[in-house]
Amino acid sequence: MAKRRAVYKSYLLRLWREGSARDEWRAMVKTVSDDNESRYFANLDELFQFLLAEIENNQSPK
Repeated sequence: MAKRRAVYKSYLLRLWREGSARDEWRAMVKTVSDDNESRYFANLDELFQFLLAEIENNQSPK
């Protein structure tokens, strides 16, 4: 029986609040790999769109 290699991505996620009332969430994800790429997001919707795109781009065909 052949073993299937797991496909995954790992990120360090940082969340913080900004704005006069501290009501605006900001986010940063940093890849946990050799490139250590960081991406910043002005709001949580942008973060969620990024994560959804990452999932969709890495799905294996059935």
